[in-house]
Formats: sequence, structure tokens, C-alpha cells
Amino acid sequence: MKSYLNKAFVIDDPDARIRKEENLLEFVMENGAPKRIPKGTQIKVTDAKVFKDLVFVLVDGFGWTSKNNLKNKFLNETISTFPPNGNNQKGPNAAWDKGHFLKQLTLIQVVGADGSLKFISEDIAEFYLKLVNDAERTVSCWD
Repeated sequence: MKSYLNKAFVIDDPDARIRKEENLLEFVMENGAPKRIPKGTQIKVTDAKVFKDLVFVLVDGFGWTSKNNLKNKFLNETISTFPPNGNNQKGPNAAWDKGHFLKQLTLIQVVGADGSLKFISEDIAEFYLKLVNDAERTVSCWD
């Protein structure tokens, strides 16, 4: 599940450097300086990946950059899906309630409010995203 695919984003950092695809910690250089995406540029994100707990986004027409360069910093966007591996009662996808195994869950990776990566169940992802989108529209009405 990739919630960002049909959305427009805006570059909000004057120093939004483009990263090398083969090593996201290195910058693409142009004339001896890091190549940048201009602040205020409206963009489309076509992919996202996590590298060393950092989220990078692939900006159509530019290349890879940090999610921190975007307005709202990619908050609440879903990045990856982690299906369960069998019906084992152990592991990160196992759901329990009051000491009783319920089932294995498919987990969706989300950019959390503090910028860290969180996981939600696919069972609630639709409702979570609706809540987030409704809240975003409400906030934009006050801007």
C-alpha cells in the first residue's frame, strides 16, 4: 500500500538535495555543488524506500531526496506492506489480546508524527487514512 502515489507534494526546503540512487547518503553533484530541487516546486512521488531508518522519496523528474524536504515531511504516508509468514503465533505480525493469540496481521509501514516509522494493521488502514485525510482537509480550511 502506497498512499502517496496519486498525490501532489511541495518541496519545502531550500536545500532539498538530490541523492544518488546507488547510495542515498551521497548527493548528486553538478558543477561541484549538490544538485537541488527548488523550494516551492510541486512534485509527484513515484516511490519511497527506507535506508538506515531514514525515508527517501523518488521525485518524478528529479531523483531521490529525503522525505524531510517535503512540506509535512511525508507525515502519515504509507510506505510498505509486510504480509504475515504463515499462521505462527510468534513474530512481528502476530496479534494477541489478553494473552490469547488472535491471528497474523498484514502490517502497513507509516511515517509517524515524530518522523519515525510505525506499523498499523491492514485491517484498519482504510479507516486510518480516511481519518488522516479528513483531518488534513479540516486543517487546510483554517489556513
